[in-house]
Amino acid sequence: MSIEKTQFTKTYPLQALYEKTGKKIFQTPQGAVAYEATRYAHVVAGDPIVVTNGCLTTLMSDFDKYSKERDKVVCGYYFSEEFKKSSDKKFITLGTSGFLKLQTFDTKGPERKYVRRALNFGNNKNYSFKEIPQSKKGSYLSRVKKLESQWFSKKKRPRIGFLLSRAKLQYRLSHYERWFVVENDLGHLGAFVSVVPYNDNKNYYIDHMFYNPEQGSRMSLDFLLAQLILMLKNQKVEELYFGLNAFNNRNPKYLLEWGLSFLWRSSLVYNARGVYFFKSKFFDLEVPRYIMLDQQKSLLKQYAALGAVTFMH
Repeated sequence: MSIEKTQFTKTYPLQALYEKTGKKIFQTPQGAVAYEATRYAHVVAGDPIVVTNGCLTTLMSDFDKYSKERDKVVCGYYFSEEFKKSSDKKFITLGTSGFLKLQTFDTKGPERKYVRRALNFGNNKNYSFKEIPQSKKGSYLSRVKKLESQWFSKKKRPRIGFLLSRAKLQYRLSHYERWFVVENDLGHLGAFVSVVPYNDNKNYYIDHMFYNPEQGSRMSLDFLLAQLILMLKNQKVEELYFGLNAFNNRNPKYLLEWGLSFLWRSSLVYNARGVYFFKSKFFDLEVPRYIMLDQQKSLLKQYAALGAVTFMH
Protein backbone atom coordinates (compact mmCIF):
# COMPACT_ATOMS: atom_id res chain seq x y z
CA MET A 1 0.00 0.00 0.00
CA SER A 2 1.26 3.46 -0.85
CA ILE A 3 0.95 6.36 1.52
CA GLU A 4 -1.89 8.49 0.20
CA LYS A 5 -0.55 11.84 1.39
CA THR A 6 3.00 12.06 0.11
CA GLN A 7 5.56 11.64 2.85
CA PHE A 8 7.53 14.60 1.55
CA THR A 9 5.01 16.91 3.19
CA LYS A 10 5.87 15.43 6.58
CA THR A 11 8.48 16.50 9.07
CA TYR A 12 10.27 13.28 10.05
CA PRO A 13 13.26 12.59 7.74
CA LEU A 14 12.94 8.82 7.47
CA GLN A 15 9.47 9.06 6.03
CA ALA A 16 11.15 10.11 2.78
CA LEU A 17 12.69 6.62 2.52
CA TYR A 18 9.71 4.37 3.17
CA GLU A 19 8.90 3.71 -0.47
CA LYS A 20 12.50 3.50 -1.61
CA THR A 21 13.29 0.77 0.92
CA GLY A 22 10.08 -1.15 0.24
CA LYS A 23 8.44 -0.85 3.64
CA LYS A 24 5.00 -2.30 4.31
CA ILE A 25 2.48 0.38 5.24
CA PHE A 26 -0.28 0.08 7.84
CA GLN A 27 -2.66 2.96 7.15
CA THR A 28 -5.71 4.35 8.94
CA PRO A 29 -7.49 7.72 8.90
CA GLN A 30 -5.12 8.75 11.72
CA GLY A 31 -1.92 8.14 9.76
CA ALA A 32 0.49 5.42 8.66
CA VAL A 33 3.08 3.10 10.18
CA ALA A 34 5.97 1.79 8.07
CA TYR A 35 7.36 -1.61 9.08
CA GLU A 36 8.98 -4.87 8.01
CA ALA A 37 7.61 -8.26 8.98
CA THR A 38 9.74 -11.09 10.35
CA ARG A 39 8.64 -14.50 11.61
CA TYR A 40 8.04 -13.14 15.10
CA ALA A 41 7.72 -9.36 14.86
CA HIS A 42 6.57 -6.27 13.04
CA VAL A 43 9.67 -4.04 13.10
CA VAL A 44 8.63 -0.39 12.84
CA ALA A 45 10.83 2.02 10.85
CA GLY A 46 10.95 5.11 13.03
CA ASP A 47 8.21 7.62 13.82
CA PRO A 48 4.84 7.04 12.13
CA ILE A 49 3.15 9.57 9.89
CA VAL A 50 0.18 11.14 11.70
CA VAL A 51 -2.49 13.58 10.57
CA THR A 52 -2.15 15.44 13.89
CA ASN A 53 -0.08 14.76 16.99
CA GLY A 54 -3.23 13.80 18.84
CA CYS A 55 -3.70 10.82 16.49
CA LEU A 56 -0.46 9.07 17.47
CA THR A 57 -1.77 7.07 20.45
CA THR A 58 -4.81 5.81 18.52
CA LEU A 59 -2.71 4.95 15.46
CA MET A 60 -0.18 2.90 17.45
CA SER A 61 -2.95 1.20 19.43
CA ASP A 62 -4.58 0.15 16.16
CA PHE A 63 -1.23 -1.11 14.86
CA ASP A 64 -0.62 -3.08 18.07
CA LYS A 65 -4.04 -4.72 17.64
CA TYR A 66 -3.36 -5.43 13.96
CA SER A 67 -0.01 -7.04 14.86
CA LYS A 68 -1.44 -9.07 17.75
CA GLU A 69 -4.10 -10.52 15.43
CA ARG A 70 -1.22 -11.81 13.30
CA ASP A 71 0.70 -13.11 16.30
CA LYS A 72 3.44 -10.48 15.90
CA VAL A 73 5.15 -8.42 18.58
CA VAL A 74 5.77 -4.73 17.81
CA CYS A 75 9.32 -3.41 18.11
CA GLY A 76 11.52 -1.17 15.99
CA TYR A 77 14.22 1.45 15.91
CA TYR A 78 15.24 4.97 14.86
CA PHE A 79 12.59 6.69 17.01
CA SER A 80 12.67 10.30 18.11
CA GLU A 81 12.54 11.72 21.62
CA GLU A 82 9.03 13.03 20.89
CA PHE A 83 7.76 9.56 19.96
CA LYS A 84 9.40 8.03 23.03
CA LYS A 85 7.51 10.45 25.31
CA SER A 86 4.19 9.48 23.72
CA SER A 87 4.59 5.71 24.18
CA ASP A 88 4.39 3.32 27.13
CA LYS A 89 6.84 0.84 25.60
CA LYS A 90 10.47 0.36 26.64
CA PHE A 91 13.08 2.45 24.85
CA ILE A 92 16.82 1.85 24.58
CA THR A 93 19.28 4.42 23.21
CA LEU A 94 20.41 3.38 19.73
CA GLY A 95 22.64 6.37 19.03
CA THR A 96 22.22 9.91 17.77
CA SER A 97 21.37 11.75 14.58
CA GLY A 98 23.39 14.67 13.26
CA PHE A 99 21.95 17.85 11.75
CA LEU A 100 23.45 20.95 10.20
CA LYS A 101 21.43 24.16 10.60
CA LEU A 102 22.03 25.86 7.26
CA GLN A 103 20.39 29.17 8.13
CA THR A 104 23.20 30.01 10.55
CA PHE A 105 26.01 28.19 8.72
CA ASP A 106 29.11 29.97 7.44
CA THR A 107 32.66 28.86 6.70
CA LYS A 108 34.31 31.01 9.39
CA GLY A 109 35.79 29.95 12.70
CA PRO A 110 37.87 26.98 13.89
CA GLU A 111 34.88 24.62 13.88
CA ARG A 112 34.66 25.00 10.08
CA LYS A 113 38.30 24.33 9.31
CA TYR A 114 37.43 20.96 7.74
CA VAL A 115 34.97 22.61 5.35
CA ARG A 116 37.55 25.19 4.28
CA ARG A 117 40.20 22.49 3.92
CA ALA A 118 37.87 20.39 1.74
CA LEU A 119 37.04 23.34 -0.52
CA ASN A 120 40.72 24.24 -0.93
CA PHE A 121 41.66 20.62 -1.63
CA GLY A 122 39.00 20.18 -4.33
CA ASN A 123 39.80 23.46 -6.01
CA ASN A 124 43.54 22.67 -6.06
CA LYS A 125 42.78 19.27 -7.62
CA ASN A 126 40.48 20.83 -10.24
CA TYR A 127 37.56 18.74 -9.00
CA SER A 128 34.16 19.65 -10.40
CA PHE A 129 30.96 19.47 -8.35
CA LYS A 130 27.63 19.16 -10.10
CA GLU A 131 24.05 18.06 -9.71
CA ILE A 132 22.79 15.36 -12.08
CA PRO A 133 19.46 16.47 -13.61
CA GLN A 134 16.56 14.04 -13.44
CA SER A 135 16.75 13.59 -17.23
CA LYS A 136 20.42 12.51 -17.02
CA LYS A 137 20.21 10.10 -14.08
CA GLY A 138 19.67 7.10 -16.34
CA SER A 139 22.89 7.76 -18.25
CA TYR A 140 24.80 8.18 -14.98
CA LEU A 141 23.36 5.14 -13.20
CA SER A 142 25.93 2.60 -14.43
CA ARG A 143 28.79 4.88 -13.35
CA VAL A 144 27.19 5.44 -9.96
CA LYS A 145 26.62 1.69 -9.52
CA LYS A 146 30.25 0.99 -10.40
CA LEU A 147 31.43 3.55 -7.85
CA GLU A 148 29.09 2.03 -5.27
CA SER A 149 30.48 -1.46 -5.96
CA GLN A 150 34.04 -0.18 -5.58
CA TRP A 151 33.08 1.38 -2.27
CA PHE A 152 31.44 -1.75 -0.86
CA SER A 153 34.18 -4.05 -2.16
CA LYS A 154 36.47 -2.56 0.47
CA LYS A 155 33.98 -3.24 3.27
CA LYS A 156 34.60 -6.53 5.08
CA ARG A 157 31.69 -6.22 7.49
CA PRO A 158 28.05 -7.25 6.92
CA ARG A 159 25.96 -4.94 4.76
CA ILE A 160 23.57 -2.74 6.73
CA GLY A 161 20.00 -2.53 5.45
CA PHE A 162 16.53 -1.65 6.82
CA LEU A 163 16.52 2.05 5.89
CA LEU A 164 19.44 1.86 3.47
CA SER A 165 19.25 0.67 -0.12
CA ARG A 166 21.49 0.58 -3.15
CA ALA A 167 21.34 3.53 -5.52
CA LYS A 168 18.28 3.11 -7.72
CA LEU A 169 15.90 4.90 -10.05
CA GLN A 170 12.92 2.54 -10.15
CA TYR A 171 10.68 3.62 -7.31
CA ARG A 172 7.58 5.80 -7.36
CA LEU A 173 9.04 8.95 -5.83
CA SER A 174 12.51 8.82 -7.38
CA HIS A 175 12.01 12.21 -9.03
CA TYR A 176 12.27 13.83 -5.58
CA GLU A 177 15.74 12.42 -4.97
CA ARG A 178 18.63 14.70 -5.96
CA TRP A 179 22.00 13.31 -7.10
CA PHE A 180 25.36 15.06 -6.78
CA VAL A 181 28.81 13.98 -7.95
CA VAL A 182 32.40 15.11 -7.92
CA GLU A 183 34.51 14.40 -11.00
CA ASN A 184 38.23 14.87 -11.53
CA ASP A 185 39.69 16.70 -14.51
CA LEU A 186 39.50 13.45 -16.56
CA GLY A 187 35.80 13.10 -15.89
CA HIS A 188 36.13 10.14 -13.50
CA LEU A 189 33.67 9.94 -10.62
CA GLY A 190 35.33 10.54 -7.28
CA ALA A 191 32.31 10.74 -4.96
CA PHE A 192 28.52 10.53 -4.95
CA VAL A 193 25.83 11.84 -2.59
CA SER A 194 22.06 11.66 -2.89
CA VAL A 195 19.57 13.59 -0.78
CA VAL A 196 15.80 13.41 -0.35
CA PRO A 197 13.56 16.25 0.85
CA TYR A 198 11.21 16.37 3.80
CA ASN A 199 9.23 19.06 5.59
CA ASP A 200 7.96 20.59 2.33
CA ASN A 201 11.46 20.70 0.80
CA LYS A 202 12.80 22.93 3.57
CA ASN A 203 15.04 20.14 4.87
CA TYR A 204 17.10 17.40 3.22
CA TYR A 205 18.20 13.94 4.35
CA ILE A 206 21.45 12.40 3.08
CA ASP A 207 20.64 8.93 1.78
CA HIS A 208 23.70 7.73 -0.18
CA MET A 209 27.23 8.90 0.49
CA PHE A 210 30.32 7.13 -0.91
CA TYR A 211 33.57 7.76 -2.73
CA ASN A 212 36.11 5.88 -4.86
CA PRO A 213 38.46 4.10 -2.41
CA GLU A 214 40.80 3.17 -5.27
CA GLN A 215 41.79 6.82 -5.62
CA GLY A 216 43.04 6.66 -2.04
CA SER A 217 41.58 9.94 -0.83
CA ARG A 218 38.33 10.55 1.01
CA MET A 219 38.76 14.28 0.43
CA SER A 220 36.69 14.03 -2.76
CA LEU A 221 33.69 13.23 -0.56
CA ASP A 222 34.60 16.04 1.84
CA PHE A 223 34.71 18.41 -1.13
CA LEU A 224 31.34 17.20 -2.39
CA LEU A 225 29.70 17.69 1.02
CA ALA A 226 31.23 21.13 1.47
CA GLN A 227 29.96 22.24 -1.96
CA LEU A 228 26.55 20.69 -1.30
CA ILE A 229 26.22 22.57 1.99
CA LEU A 230 26.99 25.89 0.30
CA MET A 231 24.57 25.21 -2.55
CA LEU A 232 21.67 24.17 -0.28
CA LYS A 233 22.24 27.21 1.90
CA ASN A 234 22.02 29.44 -1.18
CA GLN A 235 18.78 27.67 -2.09
CA LYS A 236 17.33 28.63 1.31
CA VAL A 237 17.24 25.06 2.61
CA GLU A 238 17.02 25.17 6.40
CA GLU A 239 18.53 21.88 7.54
CA LEU A 240 20.73 19.03 6.30
CA TYR A 241 20.31 15.71 8.10
CA PHE A 242 23.36 13.42 8.19
CA GLY A 243 21.52 10.30 9.32
CA LEU A 244 22.10 7.90 12.17
CA ASN A 245 25.24 7.74 14.29
CA ALA A 246 24.70 4.14 15.34
CA PHE A 247 25.75 2.98 18.82
CA ASN A 248 26.87 6.46 19.82
CA ASN A 249 25.87 6.39 23.50
CA ARG A 250 28.39 7.77 25.96
CA ASN A 251 26.32 6.87 29.06
CA PRO A 252 24.89 3.35 28.66
CA LYS A 253 22.51 2.17 31.39
CA TYR A 254 20.85 -1.03 30.19
CA LEU A 255 22.48 -4.31 29.19
CA LEU A 256 21.64 -3.83 25.50
CA GLU A 257 23.05 -0.29 25.59
CA TRP A 258 26.31 -1.65 27.01
CA GLY A 259 26.36 -4.19 24.18
CA LEU A 260 25.83 -1.47 21.56
CA SER A 261 28.50 0.64 23.24
CA PHE A 262 30.90 -2.28 22.83
CA LEU A 263 30.09 -2.37 19.11
CA TRP A 264 30.89 1.36 19.00
CA ARG A 265 34.33 0.77 20.51
CA SER A 266 35.18 -2.47 18.70
CA SER A 267 33.80 -1.82 15.18
CA LEU A 268 33.14 -5.56 14.86
CA VAL A 269 30.09 -5.32 12.58
CA TYR A 270 30.18 -1.69 11.52
CA ASN A 271 32.74 1.08 11.71
CA ALA A 272 30.29 3.30 13.58
CA ARG A 273 32.94 5.37 15.30
CA GLY A 274 34.80 6.13 12.06
CA VAL A 275 31.60 7.12 10.27
CA TYR A 276 30.62 9.32 13.22
CA PHE A 277 33.91 11.20 13.29
CA PHE A 278 33.73 11.77 9.53
CA LYS A 279 30.18 13.16 9.61
CA SER A 280 30.75 15.18 12.79
CA LYS A 281 33.11 17.45 10.85
CA PHE A 282 30.01 18.88 9.21
CA PHE A 283 26.99 18.74 11.53
CA ASP A 284 26.43 21.02 14.51
CA LEU A 285 23.49 19.40 16.34
CA GLU A 286 22.88 15.90 17.70
CA VAL A 287 19.62 14.39 18.95
CA PRO A 288 19.05 10.92 20.44
CA ARG A 289 17.49 8.01 18.55
CA TYR A 290 15.91 4.99 20.21
CA ILE A 291 15.07 1.31 19.91
CA MET A 292 11.50 0.41 20.92
CA LEU A 293 10.79 -2.91 22.69
CA ASP A 294 7.76 -4.63 24.19
CA GLN A 295 8.68 -5.54 27.78
CA GLN A 296 5.83 -8.07 27.97
CA LYS A 297 7.30 -10.21 25.17
CA SER A 298 10.55 -12.09 24.66
CA LEU A 299 13.36 -9.56 24.37
CA LEU A 300 15.67 -12.12 22.76
CA LYS A 301 13.19 -12.71 19.94
CA GLN A 302 12.83 -8.97 19.45
CA TYR A 303 16.62 -8.57 19.32
CA ALA A 304 16.69 -11.31 16.67
CA ALA A 305 14.00 -9.52 14.63
CA LEU A 306 15.88 -6.23 14.80
CA GLY A 307 19.04 -7.96 13.66
CA ALA A 308 17.21 -9.75 10.84
CA VAL A 309 15.87 -6.57 9.23
CA THR A 310 19.18 -4.75 9.73
CA PHE A 311 21.32 -7.31 7.89
CA MET A 312 18.83 -9.00 5.57
CA HIS A 313 19.19 -6.63 2.55
